[in-house]
Amino acid sequence: MIYYLSRFHGKFISKIELATAGIPSISFNLKHGGAANIDRKDPKQSIAEILKLANNMKQKNWSAFIFPEGTRTKTGKMKKFNVGGIATLLKKNPKALVVPVAITGSYEMVQYGMFPLRPFTPLRWEVLAPIDPEGKTVEEVVQQAEDAIREKVEG
Repeated sequence: MIYYLSRFHGKFISKIELATAGIPSISFNLKHGGAANIDRKDPKQSIAEILKLANNMKQKNWSAFIFPEGTRTKTGKMKKFNVGGIATLLKKNPKALVVPVAITGSYEMVQYGMFPLRPFTPLRWEVLAPIDPEGKTVEEVVQQAEDAIREKVEG
């Protein structure tokens, strides 16, 4: 997926633990590649990181990848999306398109945590129709993205 979307110069918004977890290439990229690594226990730090990414999006023509569901579901039933990160990005970049990506099967790979990891679990992902935020509230944009993803993931 990262390779497919690489032409958009995407940077991730991820929990800070992933940047220091020592996961080959992933942790290095998150730490040194311009990602917003947020501490979910520190809202001030999280907002500052996302604002820094939003400014870089504007100046360097980057995109952002955000997973607004938060912690991955262990049942396959999607949780409600969080609005905060997307709201912060759209505040700085109000004309940015929001492009939902539906990932199916990822919860099965880490259903029991990182041990035992199920590495050969089949995953599918699909880039969905972009959402133009113009004339919509952030809540409406997030709800539209959530609904589109939920339809693909939960059927």
